[in-house]
Amino acid sequence: ALRNRIEYGAYLAGRALAAARGFHAPPGPVHINLPFRKPLEAALPLPAEESGTVFLRGALHPTREQVHLLADIIRRKRCGVILCGPRCPGGEFPQAVGALAQAAGYPILAEALSGVRFGAHIRAFGRRILGGYEHYLPEMPTPQVVLRFGALPVGKAALTWLNGLPDSTQVVHVSASGTWQDETHRLHALLRAEPQALCRAVQAEVGAGRETVRREEWLHAWQAREDALWRTRREGYWLPALLEALPRSANVFVASSLAVRLLGEQTPPLERPLRVFANRGLSGIDGTIASAAGVAAASGLPTLLLIGDLAFLHDMNSLHLLRHAAAPFVIVLLNNNGGGIFHRLPIARFEPPFTELFLMPHGMTFGHTARQFGLDYTQCAAAADLQRAASEAFRQPRPALLEWNTPKSP
Repeated sequence: ALRNRIEYGAYLAGRALAAARGFHAPPGPVHINLPFRKPLEAALPLPAEESGTVFLRGALHPTREQVHLLADIIRRKRCGVILCGPRCPGGEFPQAVGALAQAAGYPILAEALSGVRFGAHIRAFGRRILGGYEHYLPEMPTPQVVLRFGALPVGKAALTWLNGLPDSTQVVHVSASGTWQDETHRLHALLRAEPQALCRAVQAEVGAGRETVRREEWLHAWQAREDALWRTRREGYWLPALLEALPRSANVFVASSLAVRLLGEQTPPLERPLRVFANRGLSGIDGTIASAAGVAAASGLPTLLLIGDLAFLHDMNSLHLLRHAAAPFVIVLLNNNGGGIFHRLPIARFEPPFTELFLMPHGMTFGHTARQFGLDYTQCAAAADLQRAASEAFRQPRPALLEWNTPKSP
């Protein structure tokens, strides 16, 4: 019976690992229920020979039909954009999609969670990669084609823009898993292929240097709007200065709700190898500190956690995990006294129900919490204080909690 239990445990672990790595569906977390009896006799370590299953998944290479289809669209449609949403592939994908944009004469709208907005590839393709588009999308001419990679964007402005595109705009989504993600009901084609390989193949077929004067005018209009945005708005944004305080290679874990939206709205493309993580979907605001601690432990890199007060309250017990951090771990706690994201909704105009039913004000600060869990603590009064405190915290071995009241977005 014991042997059967061990064999079943190895079998179940193998299935879970295959599912987590995306053998039959998109990769992601897997939930397993194990009904143990007292005192957990089933919780036995598996021998090495029982847990040595190897899982290798080949890349889904694009077909000639897919390459011809996308190349033909790019040749015919001079006014296009490439939208890189959350969870784009890693590795060489940023370089591949940048080279495709260069061949097509298209700008790239890069979400902060895409893996395309930050990194060494910005040196080669920086002016083609746009980060401030949430602020000016409604003012731009309608594209003839939108090439989508990754999941749907987080920001409301980008989703509204996608949803409002006319039927004449072709929307093409490239996905290795083939998962249908089209809540806007605007998708004209879904191409299931490894995105990096498809970008390289289409770039080779389209050819470099095809940009005509009309394509250059289209691209320059987007670049001019992006440049104007950062000239006029950057002084009012505090997040770029915070990111500058990070070590050269670092993780940025951003909580849901207001925190992830501020990162998307305030940060231009940067030539820094920042790895951005977030919990999206069913996770909501639960387990954010624990997830960030896991990222830090697995990578061994300095980690910044940008988190709101409600998400912090939901997972405070996970702060004990930070004592095992091998590299600096800094929490920037945006304390807006509960539910700051709801100020962006129409309900904010209606009092008293707005404060009572939506904001959830708690009236707390978190210095006592930091001391309880052995964290260094600083309460910051201004953005400059926050940058200085973060620079100092990343030079210290102990985890740190930096708390401040965020100003309203300009």
